[in-house]
Amino acid sequence: MGQRYNSNFLRIAFALVSILLVYYIAAQIVAAATIFEVLLGLNYQHGILASVAVIALYITMGGSHADIMTDGIQGVMMVLIALIIAVIFFMGVGFEGTGPSLINDALVKQDPSLGWDNYFKEGDILFGSFWVISLIFVAHIPFAMNPHIGKLAFALKDPKQIRTFMLIAIPVGSILGFTVLGGLHARALFGADIRPDAAIPVLFTQLFPPFVAGLLG
Repeated sequence: MGQRYNSNFLRIAFALVSILLVYYIAAQIVAAATIFEVLLGLNYQHGILASVAVIALYITMGGSHADIMTDGIQGVMMVLIALIIAVIFFMGVGFEGTGPSLINDALVKQDPSLGWDNYFKEGDILFGSFWVISLIFVAHIPFAMNPHIGKLAFALKDPKQIRTFMLIAIPVGSILGFTVLGGLHARALFGADIRPDAAIPVLFTQLFPPFVAGLLG
């Protein structure tokens, strides 16, 4: 931004904003370490070191360009995974039969409060209305405005393309809300003992061949 508009103020401002991304980066490292642990059986601490090493390597070799390219690839994979999660959820994969009702029945057996009969139930803090539930998807829309995604827009050569970028990024970002279904699916299959941040990797390792699970993970 500073280079595009020849502004030292923007250079400093965006440098300061980028400091806030440390939490996002930490979340990425934790997620990668969890995948290494679940899919490859690697020690969690070693997974963190491996994740940091990989990130440092491609950033050192390719700079911002490498960062932008890998973010783009990761984004495509995230949307694909969200859609796959939605499909296997509504098909009830992993249960005898077809349909999401199988998942709901399994959840109710574990805890009646987890069943979708509680959705839209007046007074429920989390699922008391359609609008509250829809916020799961709406909450993902601002992801399209986050600094780490905004930098992709700023990398466009033609500023006129930014509008098109945002029109695509915002609805696509809302698709990521489907990942919530993966947590429900994993809970239904594996019970309350499953670690929340490992739910989707474990789900994939149980439902797909190792190669596919590793690719999606």
